[in-house]
Amino acid sequence: MLWGLGDWGVTETSEARYAEIGREVITTGEWLKPNLLGIYHFDKPPMTYWITAVGIKLFGANAFAVRFFPQLFYLLQIWFVFQIALKLFSSEKKAIYSAFIYAGLPLVVLSARVLTTDIFLNTFELLAILCLVSYFKKGRRLVWLYGFFVALGLALFTKGPVGMLIPLSLIYPVRKILGVEDRANGFHVSFGLLVMALVGGWWFVYLMMTNQAFYDFFIGEQLVDRVANAEKLRRSKPLWYYLKNLPLACLPFIFLVPLAMFKGFREKAKELNLVGLFWVIIPLFLFSLSSSKLVLYVLPLTGGIALCGGWLLDEATSGILKWVFAVFVAIYLLLFIGLAGLFAGQVPNFSFSPSNATLVFLSLGVFMVLGIALIRQDVALKIALLSLVFPLIAVPISTDLMSQLDLRLNSTRSLTDFLKQKGLANQNVIVWNRRVPSLSFNLEREIYSVKYKDHLLAKRHTEFQADDSWKMHMIDAQSDLELGYLCELLESPSVFIAKDSLPESHDWILTAYNQKKEFGEWVIYFKK
Repeated sequence: MLWGLGDWGVTETSEARYAEIGREVITTGEWLKPNLLGIYHFDKPPMTYWITAVGIKLFGANAFAVRFFPQLFYLLQIWFVFQIALKLFSSEKKAIYSAFIYAGLPLVVLSARVLTTDIFLNTFELLAILCLVSYFKKGRRLVWLYGFFVALGLALFTKGPVGMLIPLSLIYPVRKILGVEDRANGFHVSFGLLVMALVGGWWFVYLMMTNQAFYDFFIGEQLVDRVANAEKLRRSKPLWYYLKNLPLACLPFIFLVPLAMFKGFREKAKELNLVGLFWVIIPLFLFSLSSSKLVLYVLPLTGGIALCGGWLLDEATSGILKWVFAVFVAIYLLLFIGLAGLFAGQVPNFSFSPSNATLVFLSLGVFMVLGIALIRQDVALKIALLSLVFPLIAVPISTDLMSQLDLRLNSTRSLTDFLKQKGLANQNVIVWNRRVPSLSFNLEREIYSVKYKDHLLAKRHTEFQADDSWKMHMIDAQSDLELGYLCELLESPSVFIAKDSLPESHDWILTAYNQKKEFGEWVIYFKK
């Protein structure tokens, strides 16, 4: 998972935003009120920013540093899934199969290879579920009960209330699976809820005590709007969005879920039915009802998908498993054929030159699939082994691919490399009508943004600022007073970067520069 982790630049918008906020946590020393491009940013609790800041402190401000901890959390998740399956199903085989499947789910691997808050949220949710299962499995020891509430608090401190949905919904099915009917430790449950609120909610309370406006911000925009009015955030998607994208993001093992559910209901397998219903089906329905949708939002469902698959591999008949194995091998071979066509330049309007390492890994993947198909082993084990093929080939191949697609991936590394090569990196960098935190991160210093009717710049929450110093780095192009300040910047040693054509009323800005360099849709204007 560490292969080529820093070979491509941080990408807009989410990854670059988290990376730059983490960098500014270090440079400003402001851990409780994170900054993005010099303006307070409270859209998420600070857990992700803190973890990112630690990575930057260890390895410097670079792409490897901000992606380092997600790899460790990915490995932790695999172990958590194994332990959860082992305790719920009381079967080491089912647990191993579940862990293998989880490790190879494309959505899980993707979540680890880019910096987002979802990788950390999913880890804390799995930890909460493991503590919950261990509590009911091991004589209700209080250490596991309090571990459950602490993990819930960490999930809350990572992404808000959504992080508690699946762990809380699994309380009933876990009790049923493990045969726990009576209720005990009522006082400790109540105290545990208080612990959860303290761990996960102290930051929200602290901010709301400093400014009443935080109440409307957290409740109105960050909770209500994300659920019911996502068009305000430009994340509104149709009801069927996850029904289309989740299967694609979990191929080919998503096919095991309906097979497992069908077999489980037919044979009245209580443990499988409850896991599939409360960890996959019901949460998928609830996430689909939410107005705001991104594919990584349903990452917490992958643990349930893996457990359903692991259960099926151990319970299905040899005939069914042979059919499943044949389908999976065919899907992998189609993937290899598609990659071969990509490498051979058969994809229109797409140029890619694979490195020798990429060709070696693709060949290795082909031989692995063929080798697994030919070895004399249990079919269930062979299917489980197929899951490990995906990360072992996808990680190096995607790394090679992304390192060559800098601009298409919304990375600005090529722009900052040019500025450094030309000795322009220390000049004032002015960006037209875009919020581009990756530039600030790559240059390791603040940049200047010129606002002109842009959604992201216009929607910055400046009402929480203590003074107007933030206007030094975000200039309103429609303010005569601030245009005077912009003219001073243009006359200084500076570069001007634009992705959109300037309106006629402001094209005079470009007269300050006599050179330009184009990078796809981006243009860098500079002085010779």
